[in-house]
Amino acid sequence: MSIFAILLLSSACAQASLADGPDLIAFGPDAGLPLRLADGFEAQQQPPPLDSAPVEKPGRRQDEFDKPRRDDDGLLVNFGLKGRVSIPFGAANRSYYNYYGYYYVDHYNSWSDFFNPGWGLEAEADFFFGKNGPGHRRSPGFNYGLAIVLQVDEFKGRNVNGDFGNSLSMDDMSATTLMIGGRVLQTLSSDFYYGGLISLGAVHYTEVEGTFKGPLFALGGTRDRIFKDTYTFASNFAFNGGYRLGPIGLTLGGALRIMAPPSEGTHFSMNSGAFWTFDVNLGAEIGF
Repeated sequence: MSIFAILLLSSACAQASLADGPDLIAFGPDAGLPLRLADGFEAQQQPPPLDSAPVEKPGRRQDEFDKPRRDDDGLLVNFGLKGRVSIPFGAANRSYYNYYGYYYVDHYNSWSDFFNPGWGLEAEADFFFGKNGPGHRRSPGFNYGLAIVLQVDEFKGRNVNGDFGNSLSMDDMSATTLMIGGRVLQTLSSDFYYGGLISLGAVHYTEVEGTFKGPLFALGGTRDRIFKDTYTFASNFAFNGGYRLGPIGLTLGGALRIMAPPSEGTHFSMNSGAFWTFDVNLGAEIGF
């Protein structure tokens, strides 16, 4: 075959390869090697799948360091001041009482027959041993501690009718109690809480005089001492609930007090029992 024929055959083969696409052009057994190397290079340049990429954990943001921490590791102290209404009851006279035999009563009388419901003030200091308590700087939960309670009450005297048309007009009586006891506190959330208190201590009753009037007494009546100035024992069982507004809390609660009765005057005798009161209080407290 001549050289001219060989050149014509090579030209025809090249045109046929271009008609099928440039990728099909092949010259010899290794003619496609550059294309295969290019495909491998592109595969190496592609990024790995996201599933196999290592995950980098982000660090703490600056605003997390700036957040205030809860003051859970300090002693919780509360100081409260409350006003209240105190209702007396119980057996002031279980059988009889008399005054020189002129004023005589042979039936039951309650302390509410001698005194009207009184009003009073209460100051309380609580020292809790745990970390939980109300307020946004405390964690909700249960807490317990020690309480010191000072109470002052004023009871207005009443008129008590006796036999034979006689009557006794009582003066007012003040009662001051100082007690110490155990306090429990349960915080439901950052703001709502409730608790209880059991305390024991002493009560001081002021001296109470009265005026006897009737046909057996002098005109204008006879005054004498009905109850002596007395110091004796007292107990208190209290409960309350509250809502905290920052460091200030508003509280509403009640209490049952059981106190030994005041001592009778020298010329007056009666068979009395404990002086009971039911108290309803409203107040405020501040916590640290």
